Amino acid sequence: MIRKFKWLIIFLVLLYLVVFITSNNQTVKVNYIWNKPLFGYKHPTKQEVKEAEETGQPVPESSDPREIPLMILLFIAFLLGIFASSISGTLDRYKFKSNLRREKKALKIEKKNLDKEFKEKEKEIEKKQGEVESNLKQNQVNNSEPRKG
Repeated sequence: MIRKFKWLIIFLVLLYLVVFITSNNQTVKVNYIWNKPLFGYKHPTKQEVKEAEETGQPVPESSDPREIPLMILLFIAFLLGIFASSISGTLDRYKFKSNLRREKKALKIEKKNLDKEFKEKEKEIEKKQGEVESNLKQNQVNNSEPRKG
């Protein structure tokens, strides 16, 4: 939550700086896409509209592309870059967590199998110990009996 709040403050400061920096209104024409400008054409000025109304002609459509402030264009590019990197980071984190879950599942299954094997081996060892103890007792009984001969 605090990280998001910090990012919000940073973006607000950047927005303020962009607005302050673009107060000189240095503008640029944005590239054309499919032979049309990206942000449309300039609207006719009030003077052009008045002249068209006075002469009775239709209002001329401007053929000049609309210009936008350079710093706003850079700011938008900056925001798009951050947006793309955050999406990429989110996808990486999601993949990492899903792989981690899968590995944990596999480890749990492997642990269960190892526990079963360990218990089986423990039982085998106990059986062998029981056999060895019974053999020792049998040998002691055989050794304690007097020998004939």
